[in-house]
Amino acid sequence: MIDKVFLQANRHTPSITWIGHSTFLIQTAGLNILTDPVWPSFIGLKKKGSNPRIILEEMPAIDVVLISHGQHLRLHFNTFRQLKGDPLYLVPDGMQDLFISRGLKNVKELSWWNHFVKIPLQFTFVPADHRTRRSLLDVHIGSSGGWICHNPKTKKHLYFAGDTSYFAGFSEIGARFPIDIAIIPVGPYRPRWRGQTDPLTLADPVQAFIDLQANTMIPMQYGTFPWSESETEVWSRLQAEWNSRGLDEERLKLLKQRETWRIDSNELHRRKPDAVMYSEL
Repeated sequence: MIDKVFLQANRHTPSITWIGHSTFLIQTAGLNILTDPVWPSFIGLKKKGSNPRIILEEMPAIDVVLISHGQHLRLHFNTFRQLKGDPLYLVPDGMQDLFISRGLKNVKELSWWNHFVKIPLQFTFVPADHRTRRSLLDVHIGSSGGWICHNPKTKKHLYFAGDTSYFAGFSEIGARFPIDIAIIPVGPYRPRWRGQTDPLTLADPVQAFIDLQANTMIPMQYGTFPWSESETEVWSRLQAEWNSRGLDEERLKLLKQRETWRIDSNELHRRKPDAVMYSEL
């Protein structure tokens, strides 16, 4: 499904490839960007339900890696060391020393609402609602958050939400940035037994999208691990929720794992928020 030749050579066509769970390859403005990269079949004692069908050796050289938080599912240093190129790691505040101690020197930590420029893009670290916990004795390593990728030339904004529950911060993020593409977690949503700091319930990502006033939503974090819902189940339930809100179906981009979306700029024209979204809430 993945066009490896295209991904390796591409420096001109904006594209988003869903590797699995929270790992995306974003190609834009001549940069190759990875989000929360995790490649192995096993994470600790947890076996992934599906594996990337593109091996690390077949990936292009990476320019920027975006880390959302310090949970062990997001910090697989063996994966980081195998990435091609000399990627810049943008990490939440409080995590820079951890990366340096593991031999990764090209790292910059940011606190909420601060930004860093990797020409030509600006990356802003924004809030999320998630508790970082890597072990019973390791409750917090750094902050948790999402990332805004802003291209000053095209005025486009991409938002990677990271691992977050629904919270009031979505409205503030949407008020600060005119978001074109929002990558938002949707599960696990059933049963909701671990509390409000879990990823979003099924209705929550749609409400988050509404709060963000974004143009297009890409759902993530399902179909990868055994405890996550299947692609078919998520798509069916998410589309039902989407339709119940009266949202334009074209604004929901359902990617399969290992699928690449080659983005036509005409697909990202700004839309005014639908009146029905707010009149029913």
